[in-house]
Amino acid sequence: MSFKDVLKTQQHNIREYGMYIAFLVIVIFFTITTKGLFVSSRNIGNLVNAMSYIAVLAVGMTLVIVIRHIDLSVGYLAGTLGAIAAISLKYWLLPIGVTIPLVLVLGVLAGLLTAFLVAQMKIPAFVATLAGWLGYRGALQLATRSTGTIIIENEVFNALGNGFIPDIPDIGILPGVHKVTLLLGILGIILFILGEINNRKKTQAYHFEVLPMNMFIAKLVFVSAVIAGITWVLAGYQGLSWAAVILLIVVLLYSYITSRTVIGRHIYAVGGNPEAAELNGISVKKITFLVFGSMGLLTALSGILYASWLRS
Repeated sequence: MSFKDVLKTQQHNIREYGMYIAFLVIVIFFTITTKGLFVSSRNIGNLVNAMSYIAVLAVGMTLVIVIRHIDLSVGYLAGTLGAIAAISLKYWLLPIGVTIPLVLVLGVLAGLLTAFLVAQMKIPAFVATLAGWLGYRGALQLATRSTGTIIIENEVFNALGNGFIPDIPDIGILPGVHKVTLLLGILGIILFILGEINNRKKTQAYHFEVLPMNMFIAKLVFVSAVIAGITWVLAGYQGLSWAAVILLIVVLLYSYITSRTVIGRHIYAVGGNPEAAELNGISVKKITFLVFGSMGLLTALSGILYASWLRS
């Protein structure tokens, strides 16, 4: 492959990789300005914990945007549900095994309410969720008006946002390094490579265009190096946090649903052309309820992680 062909391919994919390039530039900038502190094990671990609840929201919001809607209420809904979790643990004295399912169910119900307004009542999502934003804001203020800041003392609950996965006993190999995190990182690299090879074979079987072999190998090496680097940095502190584990599970689950299931294809079909999807037998209304219900569930999970991270 000539240099001109490579340049043409890179220009064709610049939109796909633009965000990664921008992210790399930001990381390099802050690494230089902080004299390496930005990429230290402790800081990366803290950043992962701090952004997990936002990333969980982003996963759900992606599907909402795919079907041509928006949800402005998720921030205050997450705060309200986090407050309900704190109140149920501290004042209602409910066990964590009851509190978490309760909050998740409330999140789903809130999402279904939004879906009802959007799909059934035909209210634009912007208007419906803006009303939800105002309502949940008032509910949050009402819930905490008499108590103020609610300190959560349940250590199991707090571990969701601050705890780390356990490690195997120190056997003298790589002292000071979280070995379970390293093993998970290696497993992630292996699964990534096998998945990419499998996808390439399937794409070729349908006679679709694939990346040239040299660029495909370069992609595998680059992504594997990124995974290995992040894994090594996290392993140098306290390992992978429970919040990061929850985030990874959510990302992998939704990635599978959207790319490997009929429901995922229906979601993309509705987003591409709702009228054509309806004519092809896809219930746009059901998909709208499903997506907003999913958004409510992930908002509840985000609220739990946020309250756990703050311990209040």
